[in-house]
Amino acid sequence: MKNEGKNALIITIIMTITLITVLSVSYGFLRVEKEGKKHKVVAGVFNVEFKDGETIELNNTYPMT
Repeated sequence: MKNEGKNALIITIIMTITLITVLSVSYGFLRVEKEGKKHKVVAGVFNVEFKDGETIELNNTYPMT
């Protein structure tokens, strides 16, 4: 009886350590992948002239490639 409780405790500790290790490695891998990507941004010139009282309305807008 005493031995079974000790074995259950050891198995629980091993499973907890394994779970923490897997989660830590997964988080580290995803974090490196996220920071490791580079993005290229290309911008052009967009001239806009406004007169007094004019407003900007951005309806149905979405990013363009």
